[in-house]
Amino acid sequence: MIALASTRRRFPARKAVVLALAAAVLLPICPASPGEGDRGPREGEGAVAPRLRDGEGPARPGPRDGEGPARRGPRDGEARKAGAPREGDRADFQPFTFQPETPREAELFRMILQLQRELNSLRRELNALKATGPNRPAGVEPGPISPIRPERPAAGANEGAAAVGLERAATAAPEGAVRISVATPTDRETSMKSTPRVGRPSLALTTDSLTQDDVKQALQQAVRFFHSQVAYRGGYLWQYSGDLALREAEGKVYDSRVWVQPPGTPTIGEAFLDAYAATGGQLHLDAARDAADALLKGQHRSGGWDYFVTFDPADKQPLRTNLDDDTTQAALRFLMRMDKVFGFQDKRIHEAAMRALNSLLAAQYPNGGWFVLWRQPPKPYSAAEYPVVKASYPESWPRSPKGYAQRPAICYIINDNLVTNVIRTLLDAWDTYRDERCLAAAKKGGDFLLLAQMPDPQPAWIQQYDRDMHPTWGRAFEPPAITGLESQTVLESLLMLYRRTGEKKYLEPVPRALAYLKKSLLPDGNVARFYELKTNRPLYFTRKYELTYSADDTPTHYGFVFESRLGAIEAEYRRFEAASPAALAAIETPDRRALAGRAARILKWMDNRGAWVEDGWLWFHNVAPPSGVIKCQTFADNVKALSQFLTAK
Repeated sequence: MIALASTRRRFPARKAVVLALAAAVLLPICPASPGEGDRGPREGEGAVAPRLRDGEGPARPGPRDGEGPARRGPRDGEARKAGAPREGDRADFQPFTFQPETPREAELFRMILQLQRELNSLRRELNALKATGPNRPAGVEPGPISPIRPERPAAGANEGAAAVGLERAATAAPEGAVRISVATPTDRETSMKSTPRVGRPSLALTTDSLTQDDVKQALQQAVRFFHSQVAYRGGYLWQYSGDLALREAEGKVYDSRVWVQPPGTPTIGEAFLDAYAATGGQLHLDAARDAADALLKGQHRSGGWDYFVTFDPADKQPLRTNLDDDTTQAALRFLMRMDKVFGFQDKRIHEAAMRALNSLLAAQYPNGGWFVLWRQPPKPYSAAEYPVVKASYPESWPRSPKGYAQRPAICYIINDNLVTNVIRTLLDAWDTYRDERCLAAAKKGGDFLLLAQMPDPQPAWIQQYDRDMHPTWGRAFEPPAITGLESQTVLESLLMLYRRTGEKKYLEPVPRALAYLKKSLLPDGNVARFYELKTNRPLYFTRKYELTYSADDTPTHYGFVFESRLGAIEAEYRRFEAASPAALAAIETPDRRALAGRAARILKWMDNRGAWVEDGWLWFHNVAPPSGVIKCQTFADNVKALSQFLTAK
């Protein structure tokens, strides 16, 4: 309160009392969710549950879009602090879904939101005073005051991974979400952006002076730091505080877990292999082997992986193969690369890769699609039970997932780039093993995308289909509707398939879909996540999960408007249309000077430990660490860039 009193705006004592009173009254009414809040009902709530085959919906496929699994236990050797919040518990007031039942509750709720706005404003003033420092006590160094936690970027902000002939990894997708949800004002413009900290500003490196030895030494230092200081039993999470005291992935992680879901262990393992391919260094190969060993520990009898691997026998984990967010696919791609590096002679790695690959092949439906998860080794599906038909409009559809007399099972999923990631994995398997089953399954996946294109007047794609290829509800905020985001990813997948196979049937749907999607752009040039069937009106949800045509009150955990990639997709289509597949398969020579410039900047960014540290936010710890943030995706991107410099001709 002394610090607050030093500002020009005083914080009234009455409001502090009101805040405490409001918290006491409202918090029991509005229980904190274990993650981001604003989550709707579970998929099947209120509906009659049909009999399902293993893996079919609407059984909830686990945590997605910020819905982290429960974390158990303190980190190994540590005791949980008494009274400390459980992992994932909310540490502050955030926007939450609340329907006041009395005028007094509504008044108190408005007061809480107003006070949060005032606290954010006061924090900005205090930071400004600290920056100038005329009234700072002697011996106190200036420093930022941690803001009230900014709104987390909507899940799906990175869902726009563009294959567009380049087959980029989904984990390296550019951010593209345009936020439209109403949220408490925060400093998200500054806190959501990670800014690199220059680790060695005195390092005299330029594009012209950079040598191969400089880059090799930097790679050695970076890999040694990550392998010896960041890894837990060979595995990795998503991000850490700069001093490595705080660790998180899809939630805080205190226990003996490592992450499979990118950008976790497979992402880092592939970076090690990039460094090994560029240098032949044994350190890089040893680090990659340890990452592979961590994944082998977590492979399930169903063939694949779930979001994380635990080394604690008492730690319960879903025993399932999960295709959500590129989880099993990423692990398999890494293990296949490892298998090839060892000449297919490492029995443990080879058998694990084969088990996962066979599971992925067996889980494909007769029409070429996949569901998101399965718990038992999959058995072949019957075409009589799952007919191969084209997508079509349902006669009608309910405005809520609870509106079905008997809710149809979800069989085929396009959401979250699932089909794209599986097809890319199968094509990599074909390149690695020359197994005809893999190429055939990849093409069959492309054939599913052809079948899944809706007829006119909306020749695009849906997030999820039932066994009759009708659009159906997914989660409580995923209606049976045309999806602008995933339709773009499907188009990129079709271009990728044409480039790899030369089969022109994968180009045929592209012009119609492009023309439709371009006509459907929002006034600001972006695409809506959902367009209503037949009417083509953009659809949104309120925070109470009610379907609406208005974007004024959307949930904060999910993206409903995204940047358009249609211009880039159309340009790539024109290039593919004009060139032969052989010409498209030719490797483009990278600009070595541009690679050198980027490498020089990366080396200046690295600190003396070999770490790349950024100013950023640990979302689940609710803090911007003074020591900065170390991100696994940044490490992987930088190692790949340095390796490209070394291998460029």
